[in-house]
Amino acid sequence: MLKERFELPTHDQIVEFKPGSARPNRRCAAISFDDGLRECFDVVRPLLLEHRAPCTFYLITDAIDNRMLMFRNKASLCLERWNTLAASERSALRESISREFDVSFHDDAAFLVWIDRLSAAQVKEMDALCEAAGVDVAAFLKTARPYMTRDQILQLHRDGFTIGAHTRTHPRLWEMSDPSEIDREIVESCAAIRDLTGQPRVPFAFPFNGLWMDRDRIDIIRKKCGFIDLVFDTNNLMKDRDFMVNRIWVDSPEGAVAGRSNLPRMLRRAHALEPIRAMKRMM
Repeated sequence: MLKERFELPTHDQIVEFKPGSARPNRRCAAISFDDGLRECFDVVRPLLLEHRAPCTFYLITDAIDNRMLMFRNKASLCLERWNTLAASERSALRESISREFDVSFHDDAAFLVWIDRLSAAQVKEMDALCEAAGVDVAAFLKTARPYMTRDQILQLHRDGFTIGAHTRTHPRLWEMSDPSEIDREIVESCAAIRDLTGQPRVPFAFPFNGLWMDRDRIDIIRKKCGFIDLVFDTNNLMKDRDFMVNRIWVDSPEGAVAGRSNLPRMLRRAHALEPIRAMKRMM
């Protein structure tokens, strides 16, 4: 469907299409996947090769070769474990965390909200939660191997796909108080991709959302390094700085049925809601 209705540009063509450069002959839709999960190689790669569709993969660089598990994935494992516990076990888990971190939860719902709101910086809380819930992160990484390996990433690169950076650990950057740590997350992840693939310039995509990130500061980081290419965000159709490209989330299964994609619906929705979103951003 995409190839019938849109031109599918490579990353290099997207760079050319930026304001003041060459313009595409028809509407474009660029494909990208974030995080570097193994399904990108096992499931997505064969489909892209079959349809000769270009794509950019943005990787959490500390997770390459399954060296770490992103904090939201840890929370997901804990919630999955929670669903298997008896009422008494849930109560014991809740009380254990409450005592260790001196927080109170009125009920199970409040505890689940606490889990959902944990940040990447709350390492002690997340590790204690995993231990209390019986989640063995190291064993999960060893057996499930959720992220791609260096060899798989290099194969994607040889296939002609673009490899981008998605920070080292996938934090909510706007919540980080130390600007130098924000710089490290961005610069070191881009450097890791450059060193792995040999790409002279590496595109970068914000984890979660980068709406609250100072664009001038990001531009300074890019110019200082010299190897950070375009920066991608997830604010739908929002017009941005020349070095910024916004993307539309299309990972929701809402409206999809067997044999029929929900992609046209999601694209129509993005266009219809953009005026409302623009007003909210102004406010």
